[in-house]
Amino acid sequence: DKPAPWQALASNPEEHQVHFFRIKGRLKQIEKKTIISEAARLVHFDHYYQAQITIPGTPHTAIVCTRHFPATWKPGEDMDERIEVAGLFLKLGAQESAGQTFYFAAPRITWLPDRLDKAAGISKYHLLLANMGVDIGLFSHITRQTRHEFTGDERACFFQLLSAVSKTTSANLSRKQPRKLKIPELLRNTTRAQGQLFTLEGTARRITRIVVEDTSVQEQFKADIDGDGHDDLLDHYYQIDMFVSLKGKSVQVKKDANDKDAPVFSNVYPVNVCVRTLPPELLKMNQELASDNPSQDLLRAHVRLQGFFFKTWSYQTAYASSKDDEGFQTSPIFIATEPEVIPTEIVRSPYIGVMVAVVFTIILIGCWFYIWKNNRADRQFKKTILKRSLEPTDLESLNQLAESTDIRAEKPTTLS
Repeated sequence: DKPAPWQALASNPEEHQVHFFRIKGRLKQIEKKTIISEAARLVHFDHYYQAQITIPGTPHTAIVCTRHFPATWKPGEDMDERIEVAGLFLKLGAQESAGQTFYFAAPRITWLPDRLDKAAGISKYHLLLANMGVDIGLFSHITRQTRHEFTGDERACFFQLLSAVSKTTSANLSRKQPRKLKIPELLRNTTRAQGQLFTLEGTARRITRIVVEDTSVQEQFKADIDGDGHDDLLDHYYQIDMFVSLKGKSVQVKKDANDKDAPVFSNVYPVNVCVRTLPPELLKMNQELASDNPSQDLLRAHVRLQGFFFKTWSYQTAYASSKDDEGFQTSPIFIATEPEVIPTEIVRSPYIGVMVAVVFTIILIGCWFYIWKNNRADRQFKKTILKRSLEPTDLESLNQLAESTDIRAEKPTTLS
């Protein structure tokens, strides 16, 4: 879409009617407009909304007619939100004292918030995504959980996230202070967690290449992801099934309070991560496993990613089927950067060997000192005893005692 040529639209509106233009501005108010019953029967809806948008740097105002807007916006209230619109030019409006009014029609208004808003649920991560071109208003139309493929606003949000994240790096997002992933907390507050940035670390167990067949999506979200100066069509992405640590805890996701047969996950929990690209080592590892073992059950790559939470997804697994007839389990879905493969080999510090040698030397010296001390005590003992046995005493010898003393033997007492 081309930027709206305001001067040309004002001077020759008929020439530009039914052409699409890109509008960037500030939303000031949105109003509900009712359609007369005769027209409503023809178009199959009875109302629409008019959004009043000021154009920075110009005195002009754009009135955008639309059917959809973020759920947090309140018709009739004064607002000041950064927005973008791909709008069909309809007509020239009234001439104001300072500028002109232009009318457009658009399927929706892209919301790109530029300030924190706790009441509207806008966090610093939403501002980050907005600056990356993601329509934050799409999050308000995402269902909490689904078992089907993404459609409508969910689909649009998914591909916007995938495209935006593919244009940055894990190192860049790690500097944005991502949250630590706590699965129990996340599953209890999925709506508030949408669009939040998390650090994901765990074991990749399966990688599936997903083909994007919609040519309009391929073209709309193309980007230079390999740095060769040419935009690449978004014709595929990868889904990584991985396990993340529960930090020694257990998690059971129940359908309702009476669901006692829901599967219990201990120590680790499954998550799904969608990425645009894979690093060469992980791509090679996955290709080798896929060629030898289609089930890829041997994949055990330790990876780290920075990912935005999208929603929860329910799907059938053998483990869940063993606990429940339907066999569905719930996993969070993240849109993440290219994974970083973490080597599993233990890297030894050069100081460890020195420490071991010092400890061994101390033990050896201690043993030598103990032996030396014991030997010294033995020598002193022997010297003292022998000296006493060789020296004469003040007592007379036994012979002398026998000669000078009348010794008479007594008859032993016999016990009978």
